[in-house]
Amino acid sequence: MHIERILVATDFSPCAERAVEVALSLARQWTSQLTLLHVIAPQLFGMNERPANHDPELAYHQNAIDHAKEQLALEETEASAAGLQARAVVCEGHPAWEIARVARELPADLVVLGAQGRGGLSSQLLGSVAGGVIRNLEVPTLVVPMPREGRQGVDPTSGWSVPF
Repeated sequence: MHIERILVATDFSPCAERAVEVALSLARQWTSQLTLLHVIAPQLFGMNERPANHDPELAYHQNAIDHAKEQLALEETEASAAGLQARAVVCEGHPAWEIARVARELPADLVVLGAQGRGGLSSQLLGSVAGGVIRNLEVPTLVVPMPREGRQGVDPTSGWSVPF
């Protein structure tokens, strides 16, 4: 199987940035096209509603979109400088569903995303974007964990969150 199109999702966290680095490395190795995706979650604005033109949240909403586009443009430039074909996509919705939707539309041969390293009960109760993508998509998905030294509030021997 040849990996022609890689989709990497990022929320700009340190863990997601590590996933972008891995995706860039794989894209270089396989000369794959790279799509950088950021999903703006609806909970920022409430119940899947977009703010009305007169709503004070409109400026915040537009700032979130502008910030995402700026960050992705930087990552797109980095990929292009490395000789890769890259494009940036910003969309709104539930992150796991939107990542799966975009992966299907490309269609992606591989999805890369980061995982915060939370385990145990909190992960089972709350779910995760990575788990949601895996459940909603039949495309190989590479979940890049946060390095142990970057994890905050997690006991690496048990996976349970511990108070600090």
